Amino acid sequence: MTEPHDMTEPHDTDARDTDPGLLHLRAHIAFHLEDVDGGSPHGFLPLSPRTVHRDGSPSLGAVATMVDVVGMRAVGHDGPMVTSHLALRMPTRPAGRELRCWGRSARQGKTGGTSIVEVVDDDGERVGVATLTGAALVPGGGTHVKRSDGPDDFYVQRPRPTDGPHPEDFIGLEADGHREGAFRYRMAFHESLRNVNGVLHGGGACLIAEQAARCAASDAGAVGTVFDSLDVHFLKPGLVGPFTARVELVPPTGDRRAFVVEVFDAGREDRRIALGLLTGHGP
Repeated sequence: MTEPHDMTEPHDTDARDTDPGLLHLRAHIAFHLEDVDGGSPHGFLPLSPRTVHRDGSPSLGAVATMVDVVGMRAVGHDGPMVTSHLALRMPTRPAGRELRCWGRSARQGKTGGTSIVEVVDDDGERVGVATLTGAALVPGGGTHVKRSDGPDDFYVQRPRPTDGPHPEDFIGLEADGHREGAFRYRMAFHESLRNVNGVLHGGGACLIAEQAARCAASDAGAVGTVFDSLDVHFLKPGLVGPFTARVELVPPTGDRRAFVVEVFDAGREDRRIALGLLTGHGP
């Protein structure tokens, strides 16, 4: 666990782009892209201790990290973009050792675009579907840094992880009480949650939201909740840390359970950086 850094200054990304040994979120979970004929790249994500919870369920946040990259490529916008919204539904537990996904553009325009992403397992069964919306950055805006012309880090195929930590241990949320009708949690800005530009990866925000909802379910007595849906709006970049999360429980409907999660950058005037809705069912 590293001390939080102020990432508001410009970053030199050349080393991160060209050295696959340096940690960032995609490297941590060993995700990579592969080109295919006649379409946008496919994404591959090993099902390993780093992408599967201790109870054996796949991490929606880890899958969302893959969807974030593949969906943005599928949009096909010519210019820098940031993800503004990602929704993922995974009603079926995958089989095998790896997930694969691909996307197609649903809308493209001057202000960004939207894509649909399919997720399949080793048996070729569709186990998930997602939608992603990307917003184009105005010249000089946002935290995007132009990449170097060196090797494309997205295509580096790393060894399949055989060790953890599991997502809940990797995120390491700490309880921060229950106030104003909501559970509160806190965590440091881990180096491995960054993207190659040095800010919180969109998938990292999804991981935080997912784990906050899982913690709240346990703290509220809904132990064993099986989460199968994640919906996150990305409001501002996570720059400094530590991060805090506020979780409200929605009154259950039948066997369905829902959790509204807000994520804040405490080191940057408590700016709200993500708003999520996590849903699932009883064991």
